[in-house]
Amino acid sequence: MARWNRRAAERVRRAKETDQYWSEKIKLDFALKIHRFMERAGLTKTQLAEKIGVSQPYVTKALRGDANLTIDTMVKLARAVGAEFSIELKCPGKVSDWCEEPDYARPKHGYWRDHVARSANDLKVQVNAENQDDLLAA
Repeated sequence: MARWNRRAAERVRRAKETDQYWSEKIKLDFALKIHRFMERAGLTKTQLAEKIGVSQPYVTKALRGDANLTIDTMVKLARAVGAEFSIELKCPGKVSDWCEEPDYARPKHGYWRDHVARSANDLKVQVNAENQDDLLAA
């Protein structure tokens, strides 16, 4: 049994090194989240299809978790179930969205320092504060 577990763990480790693994994981995660929002909103696949102007079989295919959906379709599905769609990049193995402080957060002079960096840092603080409020409410 332990030998089988080691082999399985090795296969998973090798799979995680491929782009295909991460693409499939994202597709499946998206489909699962849409399902959760549908349940929360009390929507059927037929109702969701009507909301975004597609057929019910298309929604079924999209929600299987293996469809290669366009960003436009993902946004439509998310909005139809009352969610907001976003794409994020994270550093591997880190909880934070930032690997390190981005260049625009510490510009040396000019417009970037006076306007863009200040706005970006304000937004980051605002988003973090909103996330903390959500965490405290949960």
